[in-house]
Formats: sequence, C-alpha cells, structure tokens
Amino acid sequence: MSGDTVTQIDITKLILDTTNTLCTNMLESIDSAIYPLLDKTIFINQEIAEDSYFERIFGASPTSGVLMLANCLLFAFILYYCIRLITAYFSGAEVEPPNRFFLRAILAAIFVNSSLEICKLLINATNQISTFFCELGKDIFRKDISFLSLISSLSTSSSR
Repeated sequence: MSGDTVTQIDITKLILDTTNTLCTNMLESIDSAIYPLLDKTIFINQEIAEDSYFERIFGASPTSGVLMLANCLLFAFILYYCIRLITAYFSGAEVEPPNRFFLRAILAAIFVNSSLEICKLLINATNQISTFFCELGKDIFRKDISFLSLISSLSTSSSR
C-alpha cells in the first residue's frame, strides 16, 4: 500500500511539473511573439495605406471597395431627394431647399472620395508624433521606446 502511495505522489508531481513547464513555455512563446506585433501595430506609418488588402477594401479609385459603396449610397440619397422634391410640389410637404441639399451633397462627395488621402494624412501625422516621442525617449533614456524593450527592462529590474 505504501509503494502505491509513493508511486501516485510521484506521478501526480510529474503531471504537475509537466503541466507547469508546458504552460510556462507556451506563455513565454506568446510573450516573445506578441510584443513585436504590438510594436508593429502601434507604430504604424503611411506604408499601411499602400498595403494590397487596405487598397482592396477601401479602394484606390471611386469605382472599387468601400468608396464605390459610399458613392452608390450618395447617388441613391440624391435620387431620393429629387423624387421627394418632385412629389412635395403635389402633396404640399416641406422639403429642404435644393441649394442647401446639393451643397451638402457636394461636400459629402468631396470628403468621401478624398477619405483615403485624409486617412493617409492622419496616419502620417500620428507617425510623426510617435516618431518624435520615440526619438525623445531614445535621447533621454538611451533605450528604444517599444513594448519589447519595456518588457525586457521590467523583467531585468524584477530579477534583481
């Protein structure tokens, strides 16, 4: 009976040690893979707008991607307004004045069709700001500013 108990304790300890080792290795591999991915996600630049998937989704021209959908919706909204304006004369309902509506529609069309360029400008501005702070941190702390360097600094300071 005592031999069985020792064997059970050894097997239980072996299972616990193996499980702990597997979990530790798995979490360390996730750690080593996630921080460079976070750096790449946070510190984006204008190259993301030239990505083929980005261009395919958002469309580089007004006849593809989300821009085509937005232009179709804008056209449908203009068509709806024109029909409503024509029927308003017969029913006596009030409708927004045409000059105000078409001014808004033209401004919406300009913003929709230049949205990719607006996004590129915003991404570029964000990239300039993050680059400034990274360079400032590099000059002040003599280290790269990134998640990977932060975690390595934290792990070395906690191991002391």
